[in-house]
Amino acid sequence: MSQDASSIAPLFFNGESLPIGSGLWRGIGFASAMEQRQGDWVGAIGHSQLVQMSHRLEVVGQWDSEYPELMRLACLEVRRFLKQERAQVLATLEKELVDSGQAAEFLSGVIEGNELMLERTIRDKAAFWQRGHEVDVAVVKEAMRRTKLPRTDPEHQLPRHIVEWKQAIEAKERSLQG
Repeated sequence: MSQDASSIAPLFFNGESLPIGSGLWRGIGFASAMEQRQGDWVGAIGHSQLVQMSHRLEVVGQWDSEYPELMRLACLEVRRFLKQERAQVLATLEKELVDSGQAAEFLSGVIEGNELMLERTIRDKAAFWQRGHEVDVAVVKEAMRRTKLPRTDPEHQLPRHIVEWKQAIEAKERSLQG
């Protein structure tokens, strides 16, 4: 389905805006490529986590987070993918965007945004984001602030990725109990 690049909701990462195209890993074919490359990584980190993260990066209007270590690995994997598959990504973008002339500029935004996400994850030792509007930046900054508070503080909150992980473990535990 074709769309105009200017209609894509911007991504705010660790409280700062990113270029148009940032974090749209599914739109460049990254998620599909990762689904085909099962088994590259070992242990608890796998391509399924990257596919899930690429979906979560596109959700509009809800802040989210990820382990900074996993976000760094994801950004490095996206960097490698973009270097290896640049021509294919550009061809995909030319088909998907209403104005195929926007493809090169959009791809530049994807590349620059990925590098900024990597830099900010390393700098902040955190990975928080929200896709939406400028007013949403305050929500992400507040979530970041609250997760850094001592656990004894009544305003403390766990990052979303930890809450979701704990809920998944608890649900699995309940299903195993019977």
